[in-house]
Amino acid sequence: MSRLQRALLIILVIQVLVIAAVYWPRGQVANAGASLFGSLSADKIVNIIMDEKDINHVELYKEGTEWQLKIQDGGFPVSADKIKPVLEKMLTIQTNRLVTRTATSQKQLQVAKDDFVRRVQLTTADNKLYTLYLGSSPGVKATHVRLEGQDEVYLTDRLTANDVGADASSWINTTYLSIPIDQITRVSVKNANGIFEFEKDTDNKWTMKGLTNTETLDPGKLDSTLTRLSSLNMTTPLGQQERPEYGMASPLAMVTIITNSDIGEIKTVTLVIGAENPDDKTYIVKSSESKYYVKIAGYNVQDFVNLVRSYFIQATPTPQASPVSLVTASPEVSPIPASSEAPTQSITPTPGS
Repeated sequence: MSRLQRALLIILVIQVLVIAAVYWPRGQVANAGASLFGSLSADKIVNIIMDEKDINHVELYKEGTEWQLKIQDGGFPVSADKIKPVLEKMLTIQTNRLVTRTATSQKQLQVAKDDFVRRVQLTTADNKLYTLYLGSSPGVKATHVRLEGQDEVYLTDRLTANDVGADASSWINTTYLSIPIDQITRVSVKNANGIFEFEKDTDNKWTMKGLTNTETLDPGKLDSTLTRLSSLNMTTPLGQQERPEYGMASPLAMVTIITNSDIGEIKTVTLVIGAENPDDKTYIVKSSESKYYVKIAGYNVQDFVNLVRSYFIQATPTPQASPVSLVTASPEVSPIPASSEAPTQSITPTPGS
């Protein structure tokens, strides 16, 4: 072995020893099989804050027996079927897969106080705070976790960062407006480009008000509009109080929908589209079917803001010129002159005739 090879081997051994010193658990596995949160139970938790570092933040709080999403004006109902299983997973994280006890490793595993993938703060009714850091994932069903106040970092297969979303849509029912499309009988859209009105006739076919004799409604374009109207999802609820910055005093568009239910109940639904937020590409919207002002993604409502009359007019096919017919003249047959005599056939007598 050459001197260079021997030196490289020594360096490699030193690197392995350093890595082992940093990551190798010292002593026996602490509290093998114990719960990371001790005896904490879900019914004791009254407040949860989830943070995605420098990106998103969401807070949930318990009001009586129901969970609420904290918004600008009070709260918005949280889906029980979303929060219950997450709490159950979180509180069953075990300490039987110790990774390291060294504080210097926390940043590398993304479970440090100032460097994490997700931070979850749990507050109990007696104001006791538990802060859980979820970090990197070295493999499938494996996430590094650390509890604030401890240096130990563990691996768990019970919970991932994706389970504790730091956005409102992870915890609420995002459906904001839902109307059976077959019950819609009349629609009116008003924006800066005019008013567009549509109605079903006695044959259950859609018509557009104001069409000329040479214009035809494009049913495909109207179907697309009705489909979008029948189901609208929000990104974030804002609150029940109107604010000047919502732009409701001078809305960008207003949609009026008339429905007729299976039992003949006629209903009017209005949808007011207010200010646009260019930062997150959303619009503030208020439906007469909800007491909440909400944010809706721009791609769901901007068509109503930018709608123009020509969008619904079916293009008239451009008449095509008839192909030129090329007729080939038949060659003229010269007639036999009237004065010409038919040729005389010569008959040779047969012997013995």
